[in-house]
Amino acid sequence: MSRALETLKRRGERYELIFADPPYAAHVVETVLDGIMAAGLLAPSGMVVVEHDKREAAPDAHAGLNREDQRRFGDTLVSFYRAP
Repeated sequence: MSRALETLKRRGERYELIFADPPYAAHVVETVLDGIMAAGLLAPSGMVVVEHDKREAAPDAHAGLNREDQRRFGDTLVSFYRAP
């Protein structure tokens, strides 16, 4: 993941919508959010959508992002984070 984030960071682009689907067993929702924000990839008022295991608690807020919504699909949770 860190190599991909570095590559995107070097491009200097910012994105309004970022989808992340890390391996469920890794339990890395907070790590993913940290990496995206540290790389400066999210545009102002952009959204990050993270798919993760239902057993992984996703924080209400992290790395300057606020969780706006969360949907469950079987064993999968999809958490929606937005920059203020």
